Amino acid sequence: MKASAFVANLRKKFSDEYEIGGDQSVAARLGVSLATLRTWAKSDKDLAAFQITNALLKSHSKIVSQAQIDTIKPIVEFYEIDRSDSKGGCKSEILPQMEKCSKMQRGVREELLKRSGIYIFYDSRGRALYAGKARKQNLWKEMNLAYNRARGEVQKIKLVSHPERNQEFKPGYEHTRQPKDL
Repeated sequence: MKASAFVANLRKKFSDEYEIGGDQSVAARLGVSLATLRTWAKSDKDLAAFQITNALLKSHSKIVSQAQIDTIKPIVEFYEIDRSDSKGGCKSEILPQMEKCSKMQRGVREELLKRSGIYIFYDSRGRALYAGKARKQNLWKEMNLAYNRARGEVQKIKLVSHPERNQEFKPGYEHTRQPKDL
């Protein structure tokens, strides 16, 4: 395949990215340098099999790396809870009401209102006290609900039974083990 035809097809396939960022976006998506892509675009020579293979491998590596980066995006880490009464006064919120928030608190609150995901409450020593997930509602609502949840004197402890037999390993996505009440 001619190098110029290869680049022309890439530009066409990644047309949305190409319109926004030009060759730089296409090169980033492919995992090659901008100079390499532009050299190929001007070349009438055929690409060697190893050049295409290397481009595919770099592209794959870049996609895997990007997926790992995009999978978990911390919003805020180790932010102090500043408990205040809710508007109705019957529950608590983890940050003050909007009119009493600092700029930082307002930003944290607004970001939590926009997102869902996993959250962890830590004690002052940095030890995890509670972990939860907000799947159907935003993090702000879920975290406040969890903060106000009745817990009794102590939290219930759940255990996971660990395999004791000499058996073949199965990853968690194939065989889940659920915690059980004591």
